Amino acid sequence: MAAQCGHSLAAQRCKGQWPVASLRSADWPSLFQAPCIVVLVCRPVPQTTNHLPNKVPTMSIPEPTSLDSLETSVRTPHPPTPLQRRFFGGTEWTWQHLISCLAEAPDSKLNKRAVKLSECCKYSAIKADEHGRAVPALARCKDRICPICSRTRGFAAAKKAEELIGAMNAPRFLTLTLKHSKTPLTHQVDRLMDSFRNLRKSDLWKEKVTGGIYTLELTRNKKSDEWHPHLHVIFDGKFMLHSHLKDEWSRITGDSNIVDIRAVHDRKAAAYYIAEYISKAPGIGQWSNKHVCEFATALHGRRLINTIGNLHGKKLDSKPQLPKLDHTKFFPSICEVQKAIQDQNEKAITAMAIARNLGGIWCRLFNQKGRSGGENCPEKRDEYLCQMTDVLTALYDELFPHSRQNHNRMRDAQPPPPPKPKQTTLQWDQIPY
Repeated sequence: MAAQCGHSLAAQRCKGQWPVASLRSADWPSLFQAPCIVVLVCRPVPQTTNHLPNKVPTMSIPEPTSLDSLETSVRTPHPPTPLQRRFFGGTEWTWQHLISCLAEAPDSKLNKRAVKLSECCKYSAIKADEHGRAVPALARCKDRICPICSRTRGFAAAKKAEELIGAMNAPRFLTLTLKHSKTPLTHQVDRLMDSFRNLRKSDLWKEKVTGGIYTLELTRNKKSDEWHPHLHVIFDGKFMLHSHLKDEWSRITGDSNIVDIRAVHDRKAAAYYIAEYISKAPGIGQWSNKHVCEFATALHGRRLINTIGNLHGKKLDSKPQLPKLDHTKFFPSICEVQKAIQDQNEKAITAMAIARNLGGIWCRLFNQKGRSGGENCPEKRDEYLCQMTDVLTALYDELFPHSRQNHNRMRDAQPPPPPKPKQTTLQWDQIPY
């Protein structure tokens, strides 16, 4: 009886006489007691205003053609590596948010920047400097909005700005703003820079100001959803009345008369204050994709900090020159040293101990907690670097006994290689340890 019931149920189901909802729970045991084949057919739901359409449009990504090079084809950003997690630390969430915003942008240039940003601090190595000492090297993207690269650039700019502000006679801090508007951010920044250029051409500015430093800051009002670009200027010169400067700025802009000017009492704090604006954007981790892309487009190719007057020509935000590396000396890679540590190699364990004493970047490479031995004392740091160089050289000779001889033999037999073309992606940058 059970078999007949099961066969009849299966036959009726296969003929499409029963909808799925009409199968009772009591019928399922009898349906599967007999050997049979049950075919469930999902019928499309009639399209109504209360249901989704039957076909969901899919977005197809075109394959790169033969005319597209590897550099121009858009790649997908990869998940962060453990080394990247150690370097970005508390800014990892903001970093991944920026990558996702640029990767989803319709502009291919922003997509390329997303891939480049996702590969920042992904590759590390131990190289030899011009003196033959072992130095850590890291491949960085050098993008304006990268949390790591912008922080490094801001720290270097603050050091240079401190020297210039320290040589001023009577530095003053000036803030110039524009009236909020709904115009695109790029147009607002262009208008602000043009207005500041016209202010420097005025008779009031030429009479009172001799030179200075200015930086660009971009903020956004969450309530009104409007951008607020403004300039911070530290200049040296004579006393300037606030009312005269306010009238001159209102005449140049036509609708903005909010300026602030005050004396600088702490020059070091003022240098780090204006330099921090090129190292971060307040609240950028909470911005939408549209605002992040607009911010990245507006800052691309702009000099965020610059000098004017008698300080013109002294660059504060210049790209650091690549270090001179000795390519005739070889050291094991980070992965090879870590594998040797797992194999209980004495030289690798000694290198890890020296890395703890060096602290800073060395501890991040080896994923160790550092000590304050070599970070603040240059003499100890040089001593530890010499020890690290000797230990890594011995470890390389132990791991690859014939590699150094082969390299030297090939170098002497072959002519020098041609100069390498200019790099367009990541660059090896010696990390300040």
